[in-house]
Amino acid sequence: MSLFYLSACQNAESTMPLSHEEKAENFQECVGEGCAKVDLTYPVFEGDTALAKIINQQIAEQNIQMWVTGDQQYDGMEKAVASFFDGYKSFRTDFPDAPQEWTFETVAKVTHQSDSLVSIRFENFSYLGGAHPNTVVLYLNLDLSENADVLVHEKMLIDREKLLRLAEDKFREHHEVEPEIHLEEDGRFFLDEGEFFLPATMGYEDDEFVLLYNSYEIGPYAMGRTELRFPLEELEGVVYLGGA
Repeated sequence: MSLFYLSACQNAESTMPLSHEEKAENFQECVGEGCAKVDLTYPVFEGDTALAKIINQQIAEQNIQMWVTGDQQYDGMEKAVASFFDGYKSFRTDFPDAPQEWTFETVAKVTHQSDSLVSIRFENFSYLGGAHPNTVVLYLNLDLSENADVLVHEKMLIDREKLLRLAEDKFREHHEVEPEIHLEEDGRFFLDEGEFFLPATMGYEDDEFVLLYNSYEIGPYAMGRTELRFPLEELEGVVYLGGA
């Protein structure tokens, strides 16, 4: 009876609908008339279930990863924010007359949710002086059937070669490259040894699967990012769809 009760509780928790609310955090530090600002918006899944706690932990870890540059790592959001402000103070000390203000803004939102899959889009905008700001988009894709494990590409892509062909066709259409012209001949793109490749950023939005090339990934900054969208129904057997 005890084993039956435990199993029943686990099943009830796994089928319990997940709800979330939006949380916003704002920080600011000023040196003279110049300020550095941090704005974070992200979902918090409600309830005291193990699944909600795991999802919230994954979101927290992804929020911290948005700060990572090079070998710099942080073991908490407070340290990441503090390091950002310390950097700004040093900048203002070295260049007291510089007009630039620093900004770090991450907006994360749930873009897809089913019984077995949650996808969260993280969009970060940052400006730390320099010629232009930087924007990067990442997805956190969680397999609810596996205790909200992160869906890495190896599991997400069932038929990588087919997706690569579909993506290249749509990429050519998006950038108006004729079929008879090799992408390397076009001259606008950063390729992998002359060949097209899938992006690092992939995720689910409503009933679509998104391939997203961030700035500099496959083209210069002026090109901006490239988003390729596919209806999920067209990718059955190509990408992991869970219970979508």
